[in-house]
Amino acid sequence: MEKRSGRCRQIEKRYWHGNYGTVLLFPGYKKANSRSKKLKPSSETQKKLNDFHAQEKFRMLIDNNFTSSDVEMQLSFDIPPETYEEALACVQRYLRRVRTYYGKEFDVKLKYVGVIEKGIKRGKFHAHITMNIPDPSRRGEIREKLEDLWEYGTARTFKLEWNEEGMKGLAKYLVCNPDKPEIEGKVKRWIQSKGLKRPKVSERTGRISHETAKKIIKGELTERDLEPLYPGYTVTYIEPYGFQKNADGETDYRQDGAYVRIYLCKMRKE
Repeated sequence: MEKRSGRCRQIEKRYWHGNYGTVLLFPGYKKANSRSKKLKPSSETQKKLNDFHAQEKFRMLIDNNFTSSDVEMQLSFDIPPETYEEALACVQRYLRRVRTYYGKEFDVKLKYVGVIEKGIKRGKFHAHITMNIPDPSRRGEIREKLEDLWEYGTARTFKLEWNEEGMKGLAKYLVCNPDKPEIEGKVKRWIQSKGLKRPKVSERTGRISHETAKKIIKGELTERDLEPLYPGYTVTYIEPYGFQKNADGETDYRQDGAYVRIYLCKMRKE
């Protein structure tokens, strides 16, 4: 695919996380004042974009640090905490007990990432925690112990299941809940253990032209057309981003360039 000459070049930012990749295409300019007029996103649109970016970061953390041998814990309270701080304190005490159990029994560090949220219907706090299983051969025993260590109510464990887009569904469910508790006006999106691996990030400019990006947005190029750019990966999904509703309620894409997300999944070896 040809390079574009001139002031605007498409930037290709690539995130590699576990068996997956996420590519962002967006325009880069040599001079700030050379941009076309940019649509200023509405507050509603900006909130959606912020939620989406949080969801993506959360998804990449899970993809990069956990496997199908690990679990998601759902923790509820018999006596509901009145505040987020109270719920967080209970979860932190639980995680300390799990950390001690992993250290003594397996000499393995606990890895976790999760959210504490307040239900929309009942208004009660509960938690979702993704954590590692130190010995998959003893998985059933460990899951039972993890449930027993939660002393504040009911605990259930679920196997982590990936699809061709990674943990996108779970991340969207957990992070983009509109009723997250707030601390000093800022949404507390998730908690995590120290030392989790971040996705590898690389960036290239000009490999994909502005015209090619526009063709992707219009649907003139498909997932199969883009796969030669990413050897060893299947392109599972393409979507434009950077949009908002115009005065007529119709979707308007940003006028300062082409913005595209490309989702990749590592090909399975036969």
